[in-house]
Amino acid sequence: MTEGRDLRRGWTTGACATAAVKAALMALWGEGRPERVHIVLPRGERVAFAVAFVERGAGWAEAGVVKDAGDDPDVTHGALIRARVEAGGPGVVFAAGEGVGVVTKPGLPVAVGEPAINPVPRRMMQGVVEEMAARLGRVGDVRITISVPGGAGLAAKTSNPRLGIVGGLSIPGHHGHRPAVSAPPGSPRSSVGSMWRGPPGCAMLRAAQGDERGGGPGAAWVARGGDDRQRAISSAGC
Repeated sequence: MTEGRDLRRGWTTGACATAAVKAALMALWGEGRPERVHIVLPRGERVAFAVAFVERGAGWAEAGVVKDAGDDPDVTHGALIRARVEAGGPGVVFAAGEGVGVVTKPGLPVAVGEPAINPVPRRMMQGVVEEMAARLGRVGDVRITISVPGGAGLAAKTSNPRLGIVGGLSIPGHHGHRPAVSAPPGSPRSSVGSMWRGPPGCAMLRAAQGDERGGGPGAAWVARGGDDRQRAISSAGC
């Protein structure tokens, strides 16, 4: 990496999933098959995502967004984040598709048995459903299935199994974008610099999951602390 070069920020898996949900809903609710969609991040920033594909069938639609993690090292960089939407409810119901894990231990911000989609990405996707339903006169009872082909293999490079996230990746994303770190990928400085952004509980949860890059200080933190430290991050709003 060139000294002094401006580093490029990327997008979280949760932001990509939200964009995919919007593209799929547009197809399902009669707004065509978009090549690009805009979403609003938690801090109010409006950003655009290219849509990799859109498919529609009887009562369902699916879309995908290729994740761009920017210059922040991330094992999910280049992964296809897919969202399938169909009638469901009541309200918005989330499901784990291929490559997305399920929570099996208490102490995380998501209940046991639920897809490992963190609270902020859930709210972002719910917001898209609510906005579009109000604008188009639709009922916002929707089942959303998020999948990441190959996600189970990527999850093996993180600490998700130790946290009790089984079957694939978690879908994090506190701010919607990934900060551009100021050190070479894999260096202690880069891991710590990214780990400590956002609310402390959320940051430690991201680190414990390998911050989507695998291992790192958070893995050791969970190993030393066990269930007590796992419970300590349960209030994180990531």
